[in-house]
Amino acid sequence: MPAAAFKLADAYRKGSLAEGDIAAAIKWYTHAGKSGVVEAYFALGNMYSRGEGTSDGNPDYKAAFDMFEIAATRGNVESQYNMGHYYLEGKGVEKDPHLAAEYWGMAAAKRFPIALLNLGKLYAEGKELPQNIRRGKDLLNVAIECSGPDGFIKSQAQSLLDRIEKQQRDTWCVIL
Repeated sequence: MPAAAFKLADAYRKGSLAEGDIAAAIKWYTHAGKSGVVEAYFALGNMYSRGEGTSDGNPDYKAAFDMFEIAATRGNVESQYNMGHYYLEGKGVEKDPHLAAEYWGMAAAKRFPIALLNLGKLYAEGKELPQNIRRGKDLLNVAIECSGPDGFIKSQAQSLLDRIEKQQRDTWCVIL
C-alpha cells in the first residue's frame, strides 16, 4: 500500500486525477513517507523547494531541507546531493561547506555523477574547503567515468581537469 500512496500522490501532483491538487499530493506523499517510501520525502522536499504547497507560493527552503534530510539519512542519493547543495548555499540551514562535502561524499560513494563533479570542484579549487588537488582530480575522473558519453557533467569535469593541468604545467614552467 505505501507504493500505491506514492503513486496516488504523484497523480495528484501532476494533475492526472485532479488539476494539480497539491494539498492531496502532500497528504499522500506524507502517508507514503511515514509508511517507508523514502522517495516520498524527496518529492516533498522538491515541492517545498519550488514553493508548491506553501501558503505564499514561495520556496520554503527550511521545510525542503527537513524533507531532504529525512530522505538523505535513509540513503536517498538525490537527497544527499541536495543536502550538500543546501549546506553549501546556506538554504534553509546555516552555511557549512564541511557538511556539504560530507553529504556530497555520501552521494559520491554511490557514484552519483553531479555529486562527484561538485565535490571534485570543491577540493580542486579550494575556495570553500582546504585545497586538495589530487582528491579533486580523482573525483573529477570518476565523475567523467560515471556520466553519460557526451553529457554536461562529463564536459564540465573535463574542462575543470584541463584547467587544473594547465595551471600545474604553468607552475612547473615558472619553477624551472
